[in-house]
Formats: sequence, C-alpha cells, structure tokens
Amino acid sequence: MTPARSTLAKKRWWLLGYLLLLAASSLYQVAHEDPARPGDSDLVAVELRPELPTGGRLEGSEHGVRVMHLDLGAGDGTPVLLLHGSPASGTELRALGEALATAPGGQTRRVIVPQLPGFGDSERDVPDYSARAEAGYCLQLLDQLGIERVHVVGHSMGAAVALCMVERDALRVESLSLVAGLGVVELELFGTHLLNHLVHGAQLNLLRLAHHGLPHFGALDDSLLSVEYARSFYDTDQRPLREVLETWAGPSLILHGQGDFLVPPAAAKEHARLLPQAELLLLESDHFLVFTDPTGTADYLGRFLERVEAGQAPTRGQALAADPSLLATSTAPFDPSSIPPATGPALLLLMLLFAVGTLVSEDLACIAAGMLVAQGRVEFWPAALACFLGIYIGDMLLYLAGRFFGAAAINRAPINWVLSEKSVTRASAWFDKNGARAVFLSRLMPGLRLPTYFAAGVLRAGFWRFTLLFFLASLLWTPLLVGFAAWLATHVTDSMAWFEEYSLLAFLALLAAVLLVERVLIPLCTWRGRRLFVGRVRRWTRWEFWPRWLFYPPVILHIARLALRHRSLALVGAVNPGIPGGGFVGESKAQILSAFGPTSEAIADWILLEPTSAKSEQPAGRRSDLQDRGTTAEAASSTLDPGDAGVPRSNRERARAFVAEHGLPVAFKPDVGERGAGVRILRTEAELDDALARLDRPCHLQRFAPGPEYGVFVVRRPKADGSAGPIELYSITAKRPYAVTGDGSSSLERLILADRRAVVQAKQHFETHAERLQEVPAAGEEVVLCDLGTHSLGALFLDANDEGTEELRAALAQVCEPFRGLHFGRFDLRVAPPHELGSGRGIAVIELNGMTAEAAHIYDPRHGVGYAWRTLCDQWTLAFEIAAANHARGASYPSLGTQLRALFR
Repeated sequence: MTPARSTLAKKRWWLLGYLLLLAASSLYQVAHEDPARPGDSDLVAVELRPELPTGGRLEGSEHGVRVMHLDLGAGDGTPVLLLHGSPASGTELRALGEALATAPGGQTRRVIVPQLPGFGDSERDVPDYSARAEAGYCLQLLDQLGIERVHVVGHSMGAAVALCMVERDALRVESLSLVAGLGVVELELFGTHLLNHLVHGAQLNLLRLAHHGLPHFGALDDSLLSVEYARSFYDTDQRPLREVLETWAGPSLILHGQGDFLVPPAAAKEHARLLPQAELLLLESDHFLVFTDPTGTADYLGRFLERVEAGQAPTRGQALAADPSLLATSTAPFDPSSIPPATGPALLLLMLLFAVGTLVSEDLACIAAGMLVAQGRVEFWPAALACFLGIYIGDMLLYLAGRFFGAAAINRAPINWVLSEKSVTRASAWFDKNGARAVFLSRLMPGLRLPTYFAAGVLRAGFWRFTLLFFLASLLWTPLLVGFAAWLATHVTDSMAWFEEYSLLAFLALLAAVLLVERVLIPLCTWRGRRLFVGRVRRWTRWEFWPRWLFYPPVILHIARLALRHRSLALVGAVNPGIPGGGFVGESKAQILSAFGPTSEAIADWILLEPTSAKSEQPAGRRSDLQDRGTTAEAASSTLDPGDAGVPRSNRERARAFVAEHGLPVAFKPDVGERGAGVRILRTEAELDDALARLDRPCHLQRFAPGPEYGVFVVRRPKADGSAGPIELYSITAKRPYAVTGDGSSSLERLILADRRAVVQAKQHFETHAERLQEVPAAGEEVVLCDLGTHSLGALFLDANDEGTEELRAALAQVCEPFRGLHFGRFDLRVAPPHELGSGRGIAVIELNGMTAEAAHIYDPRHGVGYAWRTLCDQWTLAFEIAAANHARGASYPSLGTQLRALFR
C-alpha cells in the first residue's frame, strides 16, 4: 500500500470511529430522553399555541407548547410576572420571587415565574425563540391563568421580553421594571443589529456544531450555553425596543449594577432618558444582582410596586408635566459619544475576542477593533494590545510548529489549511537569503508571512533572536493597522443612524479600504510589489490569461444556441463515436492511445501504472508493457516489495524496465486530466521513486519525446457510409517553452519579475521553481520556466497554421487509420530534430484530446479576443454538425446527465 493510500485508509478508520461514536451518542440521548424533565415539584404546566416568526407558518400538524411556571404567593392586588434572562430559567429566580411575594408590610402578592419556552423544563423545540415570541407566550399564559393586568419585571433578556409585551399589548402591563435589562441595540455588542446578528449567528452555529457534531452522550443537553440560548439572541431583533421605550407611558423602574459587564450601565441611563417617568437606581452590584442579593432586589421592587398601586409612581405624562425640559431630553436622537469605553471584565472579554479573532483573520480582527475604537466602545491601546498579542502568539505558533514538527507538519491539519509545501519551500529559500530582514519584509508582502515564519521554524532559526524579531515586527505593524482602521471608521460611522442602516456597507467599505492599503499600497512601496501589481494588471488586460469564467460566456451562449437548433445539448457527444462521451471530459488517455493499435510507430511509448488496490480493465501499455514479458495486471496489484515502503513491486519493476529501455527523462501524468494538471517530467531515479510512492490513481509513464511540441487539431467529416473522411488541418499551434536569461547578478525570482511575460504568471513560476528562486543564473544562461506544452503553466502558444502541408496531412491520416470513430480532436505531438512539422516525419504523438480540446493557436499574443471567440464558436458549430451527421447514421451519445456527472467527477 502506498503512503498516500495508507494515510487515506487511516483517515477512513478515524472517520468510521467518529461516526460510530456519534451514532452511539445519539442513541444514548434518545434512550435517556425524559419528556417530563425532572425539575421543581412546584412547577405547573400549561399548554399554549406555538408562536411563529413573522411571516412563518407551522409545518405539519399543529401541536401545543408546554410552558412550566411557578405560582408563588397570593393576594388581591395586581400579580407580578417575573421574567428570567438567557441563559437561565425561572428556577434561579425562585428566591427573588418568594421575597417579592411578601410585601414589606406583611401582605402578600401573587408572583408568576414562567420558564420561557426553550429553557428549564418548558418545551425546548419551538419555532421562534425571539423576545417577541416569548412575550406572546407570556400573554397566552396570563389568559390561561385568568389574569388581566400584571406588573412586569424583566431581568437581562427578560427585559426585552417585557418590552415586547408592552409592544404587543400595553394595556395588560400595569408597570414595567427593567433589572440589568437588555434594551436599545446601540449599546449591545457592536451597536448595530446586522453585526450583532452575525456574531450571534456564528455563536449559534458553533454551539450547533458542538451539540450535534460531538459525541457528548447528553453532557451538553442541559449545559448553560445551549443552542436554545443562542437562538434566543439570534432570533431577537432589538431595533424595535427603542420605539417601545419612547412610547411606554406607564410607571417604570430601572435597576442596574454599576459593575455590570454584560449590559453596560450606559444602557440603563439611555433607557432612563427615553423613559422620563422612570426611577433609575444604579447599585453597587453587577449583572447578577437578582441571584446574589434577591432580598435587596425584592425590597427595591416591592417598594416601587407599592408606590404604583398607591398612585405615587409617575406616568410619562405626569413626569413631563412636572418637568417640561424632559421632553426635549427624551426625544433627542441618540448620541454615539455617550457610549463609554468598556472596562473591567467587559474589556477583557472584548480583548479576548480580538486576540482569538486574529488567529482566524488578522485583517478582520483589526478592522473590528478599529470600528469599536471609532465608536468609543473600547480605547485604542487595549484594542491594539489585544490584536498585537493575538498576532504575536499566532506568529510564534507557526514558528514553533515548524521547529518541533518540521516540514512533515505541512501535510497535516490545520497547517495544510493555510500553507502549501511549495510556498514553504519558496519561503525557506527567501528566508535563508534575507535572514532577519525577512521577518519585517514579509509583513509588506502578501502571501509570504505565514510560510516565512513557518520556514524560520523548520530551518531552526535562533529561538530567542526570532522571538524578539517577531515581537518587534508585530509591535510595529499592529498599532498601525488598528489605528488606520479606527481613523477610517470615524469617517465612515460619523452618523450612528446612517451606520445602523448601512452597517454592512460600511463594514465592507472599511474592509476594502484596509485591504487596499495593506495588500496594494504598502506592497507598491517595494520594487517586487510594483512588479507583482503589474503582473496582476496584465492578467486582466491580456485576454489570453483571463480565467475561464470571464472568457467563456460568449462561447457558452453560442453552444446554447446550437443546442436549441439541434434540439439537444447532449448530441455533441456523438462527434467521436470511438471515444467514450466523444471526449467531452474525463476520458481515459489509455483507452484513446490504445485505439491507435499496438504497432503505430507515431505514438510515443507508454505504460499504465495503477495503485495497489486498483483493478482496472484499462490497457496496461503499448510495446513497452511488461505484460509482453509475462507480467499480468493481477500480478501488478498483488506483489509487494517489502524493502520499498509498500510500493507495488510490479509497478517499480515495470517503471525501471521502461526507464532502462527509454532512458530519462520520462513524462508522468494522470490517466484522466486536463490542462497539464498533475503532469511531471521525471529527470532522476529519485523523482521516479517519489512519483511511484505517491501513486494514488492510474497514471502514465511515457517516453519523453525530443523536439518542439505542437498542437494539431484535425477534423474528419463523416462520409455517406459513416466512415471518416479525409484529414482537415483545422488548427496548428506551436507550443514553445518560455525562458528567462540570466545576467550574472539577478536572482531567478528577480528575472521572472522583470520579464514582461513571465511576471503575468509569476505566482505559477514561483511555485514551480520554489527551490531555485534565490539562485543567480550566469550571464547568458537560459532558465526554462515551463517545459510542458501547457499555456496555463507558462508555455508560449504561437499560430503555426502556415506549417500545414500535404505531407503532414498524409502522416496524420496514417496515424488515424486504425482509430475507428475519430472525427474531431487535437493531437499533442513532438517533432524530433532535424525534422520539421511540415515534413510529416519524426512525429511522436503524446496524446489525443477529444471534443472539448481547443484550437489552441488562438492564444497567440497577436490574436485578439474577438478572433478567439469566433474561432471557438466555429469549432463548436462544426462539432455539432459532425455529431448530427454521425447520429443520423446510427451513432449513439451519452445522456446529458451522464456527461454532467463525468464533468463533476
């Protein structure tokens, strides 16, 4: 078994084990699920109608929602509805409820403490967990209990539920008490619903992943941080609460701890400003005063309720009549400058979020920190310090991963999520040349920081020296980035109302601006950065380098018109009856080459190598195949060489015998592939052994034919009897390797960047030549950047249609003679010196591409994009015409579904 397959097998066993544990956990949870959910024996159950989100509807048959509640005390006065926050349940408020049920004068009052749906022993699975939905359940509960009006007391998220009760039916609320209450959105987290909603959504998805993706055997079912808790914040929209506060006319009390780090005291002050009739009490406590001091909290609440029932607590109208100046104060727009910077535990929580965020994305974390600095929610230096620590720790983790685990860690998660072997190889060479300077320079060069720091560890650079260098680099860079984001954010978010309405646009604009400076403007300060920028610009201005999604739409539209004209898109699959699917995609090179027969001298010799466990019906090769020497395909998959790390002996022996016959170099390429993907030229036995060790799919080993490479597109129109007509040379492309010439002083990297054409594909060349980038070629020495005839890898394509001759036509007609059902395709071939293509001699066919092969001469830099589109449209028109003629003579074609499945494979 090859190392690649061994690794894959291990991964499969790990996956199977994980799935079995997950299944066992799910079965355990189902077996131990108790619908009754044991809890407080005093809890009373009622069944209510489901509250649906706005515009929602109940799927399936309607069922009731079980809501549990405590019914404490008694009395003839107005009852109290005591609402818990999230995450919590009414059980934690029992002590407060019992204290509140006894009035200071010895009288008692009735206190209802519901466990809101999603919490405690109430129904966990409900359609909507928002504060507005919970308010609906509370109103239904009052109906069930025959209660007309209540004093509503809400703690934390329960305050938002209380405000939603006012919004839905204010006549049923006698008074409103907000205890450490959630309210206006401007003083919650980032101060805007959209960004808060994104944060709550991320939290919800993480908790869902933990609850449903971890085999926890019920341990997380009743945890404090439940999915229902996250849903309550995710489903709740706090924006309407400001209007509720602005319009509520009844008596109000606001209790808040001055040390509250979850809901800042500034929120209580803003609520009091909007409620001019409210009594505001800021206590020496924190967010949890209802739990830590239930008796004292009940005393404040009880005295307020007595004043309400005695008519001594003012309403909005009475408060404004007593002090008319309160009208202007309460109706003034929100002042963003009133937001105090976070302190204490709240500041530590924000700093932790910034630091952890840098491990995901430095840019986004620093931008978020800058936005909060601009809004006054956190001061600059704590925000910059948190981002600095996160970035520095991340840099050190990369360095230590490279130092302790070495280059092998590149192929393991999570390192391989952000780094590639080639990028680290390139960074190692660059770091080896630049040393300490590379730590600072990599901050200015996008894409180099991560591999450079990892490479420093792999090369075991001095620990204390580079610890100091990482420290200094992060210390210089981080305040600049956070400061720039904060400066920019002050201009973007100067109007809080505008920011609330267009918060996503503002955030995206800020992100774009920071990335523009970091990824474009700063790199432009270096020659290397300017040349890479030139390369990016030329990729968009020179159509031959355009991505497929930009180049192909006009061609696709033409294909759609042809499909309508011929009443079938799949019809074109009949263009080459001798190639499965016509050569649309995913065709086997072995099947195609074998169709030319075993004696064709024009086909470059090849053998097919397969992974150990693969049993293929594909041909094993031509002429040089060891089957001719008595080795069967089954033996190839059953015999192992114990001294060769699990490499099949037959593959190794066949490969070495092939090399012994044809010499090095040899071409190694996947049996199914396109645009040069996976193709390698093996020049040494070590490279051959490495390729065999990594063999995880059928691949070819092919004689490396000498001479220049060409792409010759041929057409054979079907004759009346269904056979192929004479060869037509539709397109001829000269595929020239591209090289740069050394000057004796510039590194290979600099030569690539300085070259007008090579700079356009600099990233590709850097990956290909990662180990040589810092070498200095001698003056006049040519360094070939790409020795494969693949445009996307750097080859130069030239229009060579003038080299088409009758001799070439005759030679290709002889090559095609044994191939039945070949009408349309492109030969990739080489011409051995001293012969020329037009002579038709010295030809070695490397491969044949079918229906979707391009007339590649269009990529000659002399041709415009219009010419390219016209040529390809004409090519597809011809393909449909030939396919229609073949189908009329009985040729079949695969269904569209079959072709699409092949495409996705």
